[in-house]
Amino acid sequence: MFNIEKQYDSIKTLEVHRDSLSGCIRKISEFLEGESGITRFLSELQTAIPEGMRVEELILSEKDAYSWRLTIRFFTVSSALVKPMIDNISGIKGVQDTRLVYSEQVPGKGSQKGGLRVKLEANCR
Repeated sequence: MFNIEKQYDSIKTLEVHRDSLSGCIRKISEFLEGESGITRFLSELQTAIPEGMRVEELILSEKDAYSWRLTIRFFTVSSALVKPMIDNISGIKGVQDTRLVYSEQVPGKGSQKGGLRVKLEANCR
């Protein structure tokens, strides 16, 4: 009888270790899933930027475990590219509530041509 109790205690100890390891594996999987989602998002974002635009600032800040706030400030010499940029970003899977925060005329300096500086924000899941 003593041997059975000893084996039972050993099994219970192994179950506790198994549960602990399962929890660690689950946390690692959640982390990697989130990282691969961000990598996918950044790749799609790169293809959404039309030719003729220059990104000056890109901020992806975490709102909670499953959502981020995207802020992009970019420069363009053509106002005709702003709407396609907004549409392209809005078309990325998981992007919601894309909005124009501001656009301002930027004068040229020396031989540089002037243009527009534009800031967009969006929510991402």
